[in-house]
Amino acid sequence: MKIENIEITCLSEWDNQPIKNKLPEELKERLRTENQWIERKRKVKEGAVGYDMHPNAMNKKLCTYYLESQTEQMTDEVCCATCTIKIGRYCPIMGTHISMTHKCSEWCD
Repeated sequence: MKIENIEITCLSEWDNQPIKNKLPEELKERLRTENQWIERKRKVKEGAVGYDMHPNAMNKKLCTYYLESQTEQMTDEVCCATCTIKIGRYCPIMGTHISMTHKCSEWCD
C-alpha cells in the first residue's frame, strides 16, 4: 500500500492493515480522522476516500484517516467541533446542550 508515494510496510498482524503510529513522521503528522479535521475547522470533501488504519499496534479498531488535500475549510456557521465530537456540551450554534439526536452535524452539508 502507498500513501503520497510512500510505501507503507508496517502492517497489523491482526488483519494486515496499516498502523498509523508506525508510519514515517512526515506522513503520520498529515493524517487525521474526520473528527480531528473538524477540530481544525476543516471538513472532509464529498467523495473523498480515506485510509483505514489502526491507531496503534495494540488497537484492533480501524479508523479512517484523511490528508489535508482531502478536506476543505469550513465556517463556524456550518458545523462546530463541539457538537460533532463532544456530546453533552453546550453548543453556541444550537443554543442548547448536545445529545446524540440533537447536534449541529445534522445541519452539515
